[in-house]
Amino acid sequence: MVRTKQKIVLEEYSSEYLFEFIRDDFILVLVGYPYWKGYIYSLDKSYRIEVYPDIDIEKNTIEFLKIADNSSNRAVAVIDEKSSLILSKDEEKSINKFIELIPVEIKKQVNLFGNNHWELIKSLIDHEKLLTPIIKTNPALAYLIIFIGELNSGYSFYNHFNYLGNLVLSKQKEILDKAGYIGSNRLVRIFSKINSKELEIKHLIGLRNTLSSSPLIRERVLKLLSHSRIINKSLLDVLSTNPPIIEILSNKAAVDLISSPTYNKDLENLYKIFINSRKNRINIHEIEDITQIESTLKRLQEKIKLKKEDFNRFPPPPLPGTNNIIALRNVTELRSWSKKQNNCIRNYVSKVKEHKSFFYKVILNDEEATLEIKLSRNQIKMSDLLGTNNRKVSLELKKTVDIWCKKHNVNVV
Repeated sequence: MVRTKQKIVLEEYSSEYLFEFIRDDFILVLVGYPYWKGYIYSLDKSYRIEVYPDIDIEKNTIEFLKIADNSSNRAVAVIDEKSSLILSKDEEKSINKFIELIPVEIKKQVNLFGNNHWELIKSLIDHEKLLTPIIKTNPALAYLIIFIGELNSGYSFYNHFNYLGNLVLSKQKEILDKAGYIGSNRLVRIFSKINSKELEIKHLIGLRNTLSSSPLIRERVLKLLSHSRIINKSLLDVLSTNPPIIEILSNKAAVDLISSPTYNKDLENLYKIFINSRKNRINIHEIEDITQIESTLKRLQEKIKLKKEDFNRFPPPPLPGTNNIIALRNVTELRSWSKKQNNCIRNYVSKVKEHKSFFYKVILNDEEATLEIKLSRNQIKMSDLLGTNNRKVSLELKKTVDIWCKKHNVNVV
């Protein structure tokens, strides 16, 4: 019964619209324009799953397959999303014929975009009269409309882009609102300057997130975009995936960065500046010119080095040590000894810096221990003396420490 049903489905279309690509464990069936369907069948055609092939109309290629969101049989996918579909020469001819079925006018519109051609064509088949005007005037906004389900999950429940008809008829700033932006005529004009050929869904999501951050960042980004003649991929990458960088760049520097011959290196250094300044809590003055990026990074690294050295430094030991009783003079020594002794003194860095305690390592013959000296305004007092793993120390080691303490007028517990 199932096989007969699938056979009838295929026989709904004339052979001139059907294109089969047989593989070892599945059959890909494409149904050409104006039907525009894609299915993966089992070899015996007893079951199928709808897919959206990732095709490039300009290059006449099929790169990989995506499972359709509205498929009722998602669990029976037989091809991985990242799998390449390697074509024979005959199959390449079939692809050419498949693409030739698409009207020239629709190809022209789709070629304004660099990706997701399958979904774009499907949208134009369903809503060509509504979408064509906006594709001509604001292709990036048309792209957002078609993929609004990626930005607003409320639209993902619609099958075959049925929501597009009502959405396209909305005001453009209202469309942006529905996609999660703060819609405005200013933002509509910004979208009209985006190079749609380089636009990707990740840019739409990232840019929305950037514009939803602090009012300061939002205004700076909007100002930068408003003053850009063309908004290309490099600018979109910076603003949609690297928004924090805007915090440390002047508007002029941000614009210059986009066309910088050392763009990748500059971007990498800016990331280092931003991340390390935040991590180490060091304020960075705004970079007014991209020529200052490298020198700013060097100055930051020097400040971080000095800060680490300062953090690592302890006050002078309150008592002189001996060959057996040795002061732990900095954070590194304290933590290293704590790890070796398997005790918790690594958590007492602040106590040492605040002159409340000081720690010594004690080594006598083959025995090791940790001594805490407690400090106050009026006295120095011996505190814990514990061996490895906080064990009791030998009488000989304790006697050695007691003698040392008495010599320096330390109160012995």
